[in-house]
Amino acid sequence: QDLSGSEYLELVHNLVVGKPVLNLELEIPVQAACRSLITEGIANSAHDCSDGGLAVALAELAIRGKSGFQGDFEPNGRLDAALFGEVQSRIIVSVQPDKLTLLEKVCDEWNVDWCRLGIAYGDSLTLRSLLHIKVTNLETAWVNALEQAFTGSLA
Repeated sequence: QDLSGSEYLELVHNLVVGKPVLNLELEIPVQAACRSLITEGIANSAHDCSDGGLAVALAELAIRGKSGFQGDFEPNGRLDAALFGEVQSRIIVSVQPDKLTLLEKVCDEWNVDWCRLGIAYGDSLTLRSLLHIKVTNLETAWVNALEQAFTGSLA
């Protein structure tokens, strides 16, 4: 995982450093697999992790879908990099449980790694013991962020 050029690095550490690397040999099959999952009706949704990383993408999906998410994955490496790194070629794809085998088949066809993150369920975004927040609170923060930034009330 890498935090180069990430929103997290700038916001939390006040650093604008590093340059994300794009590996087209990895990106092309990831995009092709994602396109196949969508066109074949396997994926319910797909969201990249480029703007804020995995945690932000999960929050955006929870807000948009008005559903919680119960994450049961164990992040590899540095926790901040795993959750907020904006490395290329990471897409969150949601599928019904009975289509997991089809997702695996498409990913195998394109030689794309994948992992199960959790389940869309409930009314909170939960990432193990790391985070537990109501989706309604996420939505309120998201909707009011620009106004709060202008009024100086965003902490």
